[in-house]
Amino acid sequence: MGWSSGSDLMRWIIEDLKTIVKDNKLRKKIYVCLINNFENEDWDTQDEVREIDESFDKALEELHPEWFNDNE
Repeated sequence: MGWSSGSDLMRWIIEDLKTIVKDNKLRKKIYVCLINNFENEDWDTQDEVREIDESFDKALEELHPEWFNDNE
């Protein structure tokens, strides 16, 4: 599986989790785990799935605050 396929997979997961897990904090915790596991397998196309779920974006920002620093 190439990582553009990984982004498709993450997109589907995000869309499903938004429907199934209503608690934003819990969803963010799940995303942190998922992102870590995907990145451990060299996933580097996170930008392709931003702005689908605010909880995902917050998880990504928690893991990579430097990507969200407006001062640079």
